[in-house]
Formats: sequence, structure tokens, C-alpha cells
Amino acid sequence: MAGLVTASPALAGWTLVPAGQTVVVGQLKLTPPTAWNAQTGSTARGVAWTHDGFELNLLEVTVTRSGEPLYRERHRRRGVGGVLPPQFALIDLVDLFESGFRAGSGATVFVIEQASPAKLAGLPAVEIRYRFSLSEDALPSRGLVRLAIIGDAVHAINFTAPALHYFDAGQEEARRIMDEARI
Repeated sequence: MAGLVTASPALAGWTLVPAGQTVVVGQLKLTPPTAWNAQTGSTARGVAWTHDGFELNLLEVTVTRSGEPLYRERHRRRGVGGVLPPQFALIDLVDLFESGFRAGSGATVFVIEQASPAKLAGLPAVEIRYRFSLSEDALPSRGLVRLAIIGDAVHAINFTAPALHYFDAGQEEARRIMDEARI
């Protein structure tokens, strides 16, 4: 029988999320098919998982409410990006994600390859495939995010990895986690 874990802020450290164990983030229930390393206390609004280290593969699951930024600013002088307005629609999430990810990651290059309708936990969502580069990293990276409005919050599952090998190696499992997420 699979166990149930609830994401909550804690002291920074690492825990193992075993394959088949259900994790709750906001209203989403996720059951990874393989074991992941989870950084505890990484954010009060979600979880961050990796197989090989955040620079090589990162799966973030976040919950953002109105007035909050999608990502914490990394470079304050660049300005706030991706703050959810009081009223927003699913189509607004593409631009909000781009500005939020840029501000939060410090990406110097960000290109949306594709944005399309999708489902997250059986609800309407938007899926964005993108590529980006960070100023301190010469290696280009790719990302796949699925965002949905659930209740009064945006729930997002975002997978990022270097374009060379790691993205292609991990995107199938990331997509499976997105496809199998439940409320």
C-alpha cells in the first residue's frame, strides 16, 4: 500500500520519495513511478525533486495564489515578474510563466517552443515547452511545464534539465507524473 506524504516547510535537507509513494502539494496528489530525492524546506509553496542534482534534472511542483510571484526573484533589480493578478484566466498563464521564470531563474535567454492546451488532474491546463540559458551556465537547457487553475491558485509542475541528454532522458517520466496527477 502506498504511503501519503504532505509537503510542508521544514529545515533544509534531503529526503527520499520512494517510487509509488503519494505526495500532496496544494490540491495535487502525485505518485512518482521511480524514487526521487526531495529537498525539504525548499519552498513554502511546493516541492523540488531531482534524480541527479538540480543542475541536471529538476522537477518542481508549486502552488501560487493571487498576489504571489510564480517564482521568487533571484535578481531584484530586474523587477518582479509573474505575479498573479486578482483575476486571471488560463491563457494568461503563458505570459505569467515566462516573466516569472525569467525573474526567478535569472535566464538570459528564454524561448517558448510550444504552448498548447493540456490537462492537469483532469482539469484544463496549459503545457509549455521552452528552452533557456542562465548567465552563469553556458549549457542550454529545456523545460516542460504544465499549469492549471485549481480553486483559487495556480498549480504548476515544471521539469527542467540541460538540453544535452538529461532533458530527453527525463521528460517521459516528468510527463507521466503530470499525466497521473490527481486531486
